[in-house]
Amino acid sequence: MATTLVVHPARRGLQWLRDGLWLFGRQPLALVGLPAFFMMALLLVSVVPVFGLWIGYMALPLLGQAFVQAAYLVREGVRVPLSALWAPLRDAARRTELVRMMLIYAAGQILLTWVAQWVDNGAVDQVRAVMLDDNSTEIQLQQAMSNPDLFWGMATQMSLWTIWATIFWFVPALILWQRQTVAQGVFSNLIGLWRNKVPLTLYLLAYGLLAVGLALAVQLLALLAGGVNLLVFLALILSLPMTAVFYLGLGAMYRDCFVVRAAPIPLPDTDPENTP
Repeated sequence: MATTLVVHPARRGLQWLRDGLWLFGRQPLALVGLPAFFMMALLLVSVVPVFGLWIGYMALPLLGQAFVQAAYLVREGVRVPLSALWAPLRDAARRTELVRMMLIYAAGQILLTWVAQWVDNGAVDQVRAVMLDDNSTEIQLQQAMSNPDLFWGMATQMSLWTIWATIFWFVPALILWQRQTVAQGVFSNLIGLWRNKVPLTLYLLAYGLLAVGLALAVQLLALLAGGVNLLVFLALILSLPMTAVFYLGLGAMYRDCFVVRAAPIPLPDTDPENTP
């Protein structure tokens, strides 16, 4: 299906961040619950040999799609349920294409992970082994952490994963709402991001500054309170709303840049919310 793309000026990137913050402020608990539940589910699935890894990677695009859906629901005053995470799979007409996209995404993630492992020469596995060994010493951990291959391996993995995720940012929505194939969705997604690269860059920069500012504030608070454990706790707590704000900003970007041909999929267990 043909997709109408809207190109925006640079300042629109700041509006997407404001939209993300505004949307999050309307339903903070429900929106924090999405990544929290998603991460707990991934932890449970990860214990399943072989298949757990595949299922976890396949599910990653559903998290982004849940927030794109949530951006529409919040604007309509509808409470966002946890079922937004698996709601796309209820569309029987698009389920096959969506699962095909999820399989392709998971295969790419695994391939890129192998590339990163080749780059780090087993440094990440060595650190993991030392941390899991009850008899290991702090000196052994420091030696494993000081391996220069560890930095390059992790940098390679994060870079490749980020690029791969970006390629699929709006593909689930394009498959579900624009009735596109996986190939068409990837093409439309890349064209949309490229044509709006200036506001997108400004959005990412503004979000990055916000994240750094909050991280510094958390570090200062933990320093004044005198506890590393507090720092770790606050960092974990802060990661959930920051994840929600980032994806809600992307949801606002999708709403602005792609003219939706089909209405967003209704969630059967949503209830109207009367927000002030």
